[in-house]
Amino acid sequence: MDIKRQILEDTFKNKFSIENMIKFSREFLKDVKIIYRDENNLIPKEYSRTIISYSHIAIYTAGKDTLDVFAVKLRSDKSVERARSMQRSFISKLLSNANHDAALVAFYTDNDNRWRLSFVRLDYEFASGRAKLSLPPAKRYSYLVGEKEPCHTALSQLYPIFEYDNFNPTLDKIEEAFSVEKVTKEFFEKYREKYHDLKDCLDNDPAFKDESIKHEFTSEQFAKKLMGQLVFLYFLQKKGWLGVPVIPHTIDEKNYDSAYYSNNACKKLIPLIFKKTATDEYRIQAGVLKNMSDDDADIIAGCFHPDNNTINVKYRGERWG
Repeated sequence: MDIKRQILEDTFKNKFSIENMIKFSREFLKDVKIIYRDENNLIPKEYSRTIISYSHIAIYTAGKDTLDVFAVKLRSDKSVERARSMQRSFISKLLSNANHDAALVAFYTDNDNRWRLSFVRLDYEFASGRAKLSLPPAKRYSYLVGEKEPCHTALSQLYPIFEYDNFNPTLDKIEEAFSVEKVTKEFFEKYREKYHDLKDCLDNDPAFKDESIKHEFTSEQFAKKLMGQLVFLYFLQKKGWLGVPVIPHTIDEKNYDSAYYSNNACKKLIPLIFKKTATDEYRIQAGVLKNMSDDDADIIAGCFHPDNNTINVKYRGERWG
C-alpha cells in the first residue's frame, strides 16, 4: 500500500484524532496553512448545548476562495449522526464571520469511535432582489467514517485528489468529491441491470409462467417487488436490526490478523477463506465457502468478535453465496 493511501485509511478507519486530521489536511489540500488552535471560548450560546468546543486546524486558499478546516467536538455520540442542520448552521456562522467560503469539518465525540467528515460551502442565491445564504444538503456532503464504519465510498471519492503531490483542488473539485450523485448513479445502473437479468430469467422459466398466469401477475411486477424486498432487508441488516451480521466481502489487515490469531483452528481456516488483493485488503473466496462444512463455518464465525472488530461473520445465509 502506498504512503498516501495509508494516511487516508489511517484517518478514516480510526477514531478521530487531531494528528490524523492535520496529516489528512496537508495531503488533501497540499498548499494548506496549518494554524492549529483551540477556540473553546468562542461557542455561541445557541450552540452550547450541543457543541463542547472546536479547533481551527488550517486555512486553504484556492484562487479567490478560502476554505477553513475545523474539528468540532460534540456533547453526545448521537449528535455525530443527527442534528446536521445545526452543525452546518454553526459552521456557516464561523465562515460568515471570517468572510470565508467553505470548510472541511470533522464532527466527533469522546465516546464514539465514529465521526463525520463534512464539506460545507457557502453559496448565495438571489430572492426578491436580496442575496440569500444557501447551504448544501448535509447528507450529500458528508461521510460517516471511523472504527466499525464502512468507508469505501469516502476512500474512493477522495483518493483521486489525495494521491497527487502538486494538485491544489478548487472548491468545485472538493464539492464533486463529496457529492454522492456519481455513486448513486452507479448503484441504480447496476440495480437496473440486475432487474433485467431477473426479469429475463423469469420470462424463460416455464414454471414461473404457469404460476404468473394462474395468479395474474407479471414478471415485471414480481422482479420489482423482489428487488425492493432484497434492498429493504439489506438496509435492516446493515443497521443490525435483524440480529445477524453479514459476512464481509473484504477485511483490512488489522481484522485479518485479529481473526487469524484467535485460535489454532482460525490459523488454518482464515487463509483459506480470505486472499490478499493488490490493494492490501483481504477478499473472501466464495468458492471455498460453498464447500465448507457446518462445523468449519461455525469456527469461522467464532474468529470474529464485534467488540473489537468491525465485523462478525456468523451469518449462514450469505456464507453459501
